[in-house]
Amino acid sequence: MREIVIARPFAGGYRSDAPDYALEANECAYSQDVIAPFGIAQQRWGWNFDGTTTDAAKNLIGVSRSRFPITERSVTLTTTEDGYVYIHNPASSGTAVWENNPPSYSASWIPRCMYNGEVILCAQDGVTPLLRYAGSTLANSAGWPTGGTGLWSIADQSSSPTISLTTWPSGTEKGAFFSALYTNASSKGFFPHISSRVLAKSSSTVITLDGIRNSSGSPTPATGATGTYVMPVGFAWPGVSVWDTGTSTGNSPTLSQFSFSGADLASAGLFVDYVPMNDCLFIQNPTSGSPHIMVSVISYTAGPPEVLNVQPAPQSTFGSTQYRISRRLPFKDAAVHNNSLWGCGVRQYPNRVYVGPPLWDIGNPPGSIQPFDPISDSTFADVDEFFLTPVDVPSRYDTDPVVSILATPGPLLVLKGASVYGIYGSYPSYEQSLIANGSGCIDLRSAVSVDGVAYWAGRDGIFMYSGGQIVPITRGRIEREWQALMRGYVDGTSCVSTAVVTNHLVVSVASLSTSATGEAKVGPDSSNPSERTYIYDLKAQVWTSRISNAKMRNMSSVRVPGEVNSIFAVSDDYQGRVIDVTPAVTGTKCTDRAAQTLTDADPNDAAGDGPRMQAWTGSSLAAANGVDGEARFADLAVTTNLVDSAGSPTAAIDVSTFHGGGLDDQASTVVAQGTITGDSVDRVDRKKFRVNQTGRLHQVRIDMDVTSATTTKTQIPEITATFRDSRRMT
Repeated sequence: MREIVIARPFAGGYRSDAPDYALEANECAYSQDVIAPFGIAQQRWGWNFDGTTTDAAKNLIGVSRSRFPITERSVTLTTTEDGYVYIHNPASSGTAVWENNPPSYSASWIPRCMYNGEVILCAQDGVTPLLRYAGSTLANSAGWPTGGTGLWSIADQSSSPTISLTTWPSGTEKGAFFSALYTNASSKGFFPHISSRVLAKSSSTVITLDGIRNSSGSPTPATGATGTYVMPVGFAWPGVSVWDTGTSTGNSPTLSQFSFSGADLASAGLFVDYVPMNDCLFIQNPTSGSPHIMVSVISYTAGPPEVLNVQPAPQSTFGSTQYRISRRLPFKDAAVHNNSLWGCGVRQYPNRVYVGPPLWDIGNPPGSIQPFDPISDSTFADVDEFFLTPVDVPSRYDTDPVVSILATPGPLLVLKGASVYGIYGSYPSYEQSLIANGSGCIDLRSAVSVDGVAYWAGRDGIFMYSGGQIVPITRGRIEREWQALMRGYVDGTSCVSTAVVTNHLVVSVASLSTSATGEAKVGPDSSNPSERTYIYDLKAQVWTSRISNAKMRNMSSVRVPGEVNSIFAVSDDYQGRVIDVTPAVTGTKCTDRAAQTLTDADPNDAAGDGPRMQAWTGSSLAAANGVDGEARFADLAVTTNLVDSAGSPTAAIDVSTFHGGGLDDQASTVVAQGTITGDSVDRVDRKKFRVNQTGRLHQVRIDMDVTSATTTKTQIPEITATFRDSRRMT
């Protein structure tokens, strides 16, 4: 008789790439809802909802939580598939800070990074401008900005100018954004609408702005309130050119009604997705020796000839000159790297990455002196001072578009669908080079940088970039299963997201086409999967298990100073709710984020449908050296610490064994061995089962199909199996 002792069973990780019989003793052929934070396998805890209410009766697609220095408050934002942005209020409905009306088409936003004290929300159409949020609680209930009334003026200040207005909109506060046209005494101007953060509100008629100055020696003359508004989100400077080869008709058009020759815009189709206050017109030297100007496009009339109504107008007419159409950073993704904001995903340039100057105030021209004087600083000699620096990766017409960009301690990573590039250098001189063919990214929601390490998911696997190298963390473990899942990925429908908390990476994929995922079935899987969520232990470097009951549309690694690190998520299964995934991984839940109050996590998910720990050992459990490795599985002992504090405990683990490949009987057999029921005592117990089965393949399976609300421990520290090797003629 031989005893096989498996110390710390199932803690060696889930490895579906290898045949069951090739696994190490403590590895899993199948693993669900198993974690091993201290090297001992146990059932994961339950995840929670953050708060008690929905933000809105809508499907959420994005979530983030950040601390804002201007308002000195922490705010959770959520975004919806129909283009709304909400402040998440745990005890009440969400506060809408942006309503997608106008524009009236289906742009939606995902929060992607924090730059200069603002969350950057990227629209996912490559056309609509990014949004800036700085912590204001001002609601945008009308959908459009709320305008002030009367006349306004800028006091004479070298920085942080005071803005006076007859009456500001109700609720105007620091962290909101003030947008206006800045003109001189003759109502002339050289720049489009500029969006600036409100630093302070001194009274009902006076606010202080960030990044704007007036050095003219006297207050800016009173100006009408048209085009002036305050709202909880702001826009960026129109620093991306999407059409830069145009020439005006040369028939002395007025700048308030700018006409183009039919071919200039009709062929480009730029205004099919026209966004008021987003599209701008850059005019290069309207007359000989005059400064360049950029004006806001207020309305558009289809031609021929096409007509743009613009504001402001520095002069009445001008001759034939070159122009560009620019947009307010319509990035699908953004990242902060070496103190600069980077962006990508502009529809016209899918292989181009843009970068601004370090510490640039993105509401002002990239080439301006900070703070910016929109009245006096009107003599820019260089066209490039109006625009961001572009870097084509590797070329403008490459057939593999950029999916995402990620900051690292080394290069900026440029993740394409089938390759990875790095951008090296310092502003404004950069070069790009290929890091790897393959290892690409399938979904920007899967691309995150946490603590200097980049993570992303692609069709070929899941990757991390650390120490200057790409590491394929699925290879040899769950790579074949993952690749089978990705065959069901449908652009625009499916989603892959990742997040990190306490040395664990969580990866979730949802809304797959089940017609293509059949080869991803493992163990007890009976149907083609449409979603799956995994936990990866970054310290142990193993995939611990899948997570049941977790179909996440997007996740966010929450790192807020003074708060506990967390993972927030959103899911179509729980419309309008923010999910705190953290307790499922760490075993603790936060009841007060500001006070960092922690309690033990609940044993069940907030939705009440999980977890359910299931784990299978490898099938070479006997490690026999007899005839063809055949052995009789005599006895099994399972050591557990299963604590259920109820008066009549119900928490239970079912134990079964698998046997097959015998010399006399090749058939596979699953035998139910019995049930381990919890008790109220915190101790390690040993339950013994008489198995008495013969074969070459032997496997132990556990299934915790009952988890009560009073379950507090579910540990499995050891399994002991007793075998007798088979011999011929005996």
